[in-house]
Amino acid sequence: MRTAKLNIVILTICALLLPAALFAQQTSPIEVGGATTVLVNNRIGTATDAGLVGRFTYNFTPSFSIDSEVGSYLTNTNPAASQYQFGGRAFLALVGPKAGFRTRHVDVFLKIRPGILSYGSTLKDVESLNPPLVRKTDAVLDVGTTVEFRTSTRTFVRIDAGELLVRYGDALIFQSPPGPVTLSVGTIGYIGSPWHLEFGVGYRVGALREQTEISPTPSRFTAGAQYSLLTLVRSSNVVRDESSVGGFFTWDFSKYVGFDSSLLFFPRDMKFADFQQGGRMLQAFGGIRVGVRRGHFGIYAKIRPGTQLFTLTSGNLETQIENGTGYTPYADLALDAGGIIEYYATRRTTLRLDAGQTWLYYPARNVIDQNGQPFHASAFSATAMQVSLGLGFRFGFPSASHAAQ
Repeated sequence: MRTAKLNIVILTICALLLPAALFAQQTSPIEVGGATTVLVNNRIGTATDAGLVGRFTYNFTPSFSIDSEVGSYLTNTNPAASQYQFGGRAFLALVGPKAGFRTRHVDVFLKIRPGILSYGSTLKDVESLNPPLVRKTDAVLDVGTTVEFRTSTRTFVRIDAGELLVRYGDALIFQSPPGPVTLSVGTIGYIGSPWHLEFGVGYRVGALREQTEISPTPSRFTAGAQYSLLTLVRSSNVVRDESSVGGFFTWDFSKYVGFDSSLLFFPRDMKFADFQQGGRMLQAFGGIRVGVRRGHFGIYAKIRPGTQLFTLTSGNLETQIENGTGYTPYADLALDAGGIIEYYATRRTTLRLDAGQTWLYYPARNVIDQNGQPFHASAFSATAMQVSLGLGFRFGFPSASHAAQ
């Protein structure tokens, strides 16, 4: 949610300031650079990781690139305080699309980069007198905004801001030897979301080329099919990656602002049900998106409120009184925030990538516990990470005379 607010503010201001006419832009295929990097409120409590990264970017067009970085964080935490999820120094590797627009002096991009965050010294065996230290690697998703200030034809200063969504998976701490009773002890995984901030410099390598990108003809509506992968903590207190299928619909009010919505069905049936979730999931979002189009690409920030329905939850007091069963569907509030990159393959078709943070709010409920006693389940919130791929059909193009205005 914090990332989407930042993206929307930056993209809205820049979009409104863009000149109507496009101009030739000098770029090179390859860019290299380095930066200082920090992860604010990472690991445990308010710890901040600080380090250095090296970057490599390949520009396919002025508006679209594949952007990568590899870095090491100098912060070294005590493994004993790591909760078996992180300890020692961290290593980060990211690679993914970066899309945006360039002006004469400032370039603005949206980035969606998956990768890994690896910790070199985490505890494994809580029962040992000298617990072994092992490396633990987790999947991450870097979603945010990049702003580049040109200092010459080949050099630039780059500032990155966003969130690094970290999938801290379940960790096995101890497992007793095989026998009549096998004891396993582990920690519950969760989704971390530290601020990811970077400040650095870059250099354009190779021959400079001059290109002019023409904005694609805008359409009023886009509708299509979508696949989505949602990573969240499920009822059995494990981190799960849930696949879904569904569709999306977009209504563009203007060149820069539109309404974006999606409806997704998650077919996996979670047999374990608790007071807040269980069974299958149905997800619906609808909200605003803000961005620009350049060349064959559209780049948007999104913030969409909605709901996430679980088909099976337990302990519902009102249902128990009425018909003797405490299992019922239940819908929770949700908020989807992040970025969208669209590729206009033809005049009518769109390929779509969107990713970001899904915030889930589980409201308080009056339920019945395992002993049949009334119980008040408190409200709480949780963070999930979500990536979607879609194929859409564009329609509702303006008339030739209106489009020329």
